[in-house]
Amino acid sequence: MKLEININKKHFLIVFSLFVILIGSVFYVVAIDFSFLNKGKDSSSSFGHSALDISGLPAVSESISSGAERYYLEVDSNSPGGGKIIPIKTIIDLCGDEDGCEYRLGMKSWTTLDMGRTAMQQGIFAYDEDTKKWRAQIGIAEIEYGQNSDGITKHVKNLDNKCYFTDGEYKDNSDLSDNSDDFFLLRYTASDTFAGRICMITLID
Repeated sequence: MKLEININKKHFLIVFSLFVILIGSVFYVVAIDFSFLNKGKDSSSSFGHSALDISGLPAVSESISSGAERYYLEVDSNSPGGGKIIPIKTIIDLCGDEDGCEYRLGMKSWTTLDMGRTAMQQGIFAYDEDTKKWRAQIGIAEIEYGQNSDGITKHVKNLDNKCYFTDGEYKDNSDLSDNSDDFFLLRYTASDTFAGRICMITLID
C-alpha cells in the first residue's frame, strides 16, 4: 500500500522556514555555551600573558606610564659665572633607577646672529644613590663618569665651554669644588660674556 502526502507549496515553505530557524537557534545556543567555557579557563594567550609567557617561561610584569617624568631648568644672564642647583632628590628620582634618565643640555641665543636658535646635546645619565657614583654617555665613544661629593668637580657634559651640566659648584666662574650633594647647571662667562645666552637642561625619565 503506497502512502502519499500532499503538501502544497505554501505550506512547504512555512515548514521549511521553521526548520531553518530551529537549526539556527540550536547553533546559537551551542556557540554561547562554548564561549563561556573558554572564558572560564586560565588562558595563556599572547594577549593576556596571564600565567605564562607564550614561550612557556614565567611572564615578566611591566607597567606603562601615560607620560614621561620631566624636569626643566634654565639659567640666564642673572647668574653670571654661576648657575642653579639641580637638587639631588630630582637626580635620584629621575636618574637613580635601573635605566637612568635622558638629559638634554641646551644653549640658546649665544650670539647676535644666533638669537632664537638652540644648540643641544643629549645623552644618557645614570646615578647610584648608595655609592654616589654616576656615568654619562653620548653614543658609543663619549663617556664621562664621576662620584658626587668627592671634592673633585667633574662635568657630565660641557657644551662649547658655555653651558655645563656638572657635579661641582661655581661662583663668578670659579670652581668651588664638589662638596655638595646636588648637581648644577652652570652658565660659564669667563670666555664669553654675551648677555643673551641662556643655558638650559631637561631630565627625562
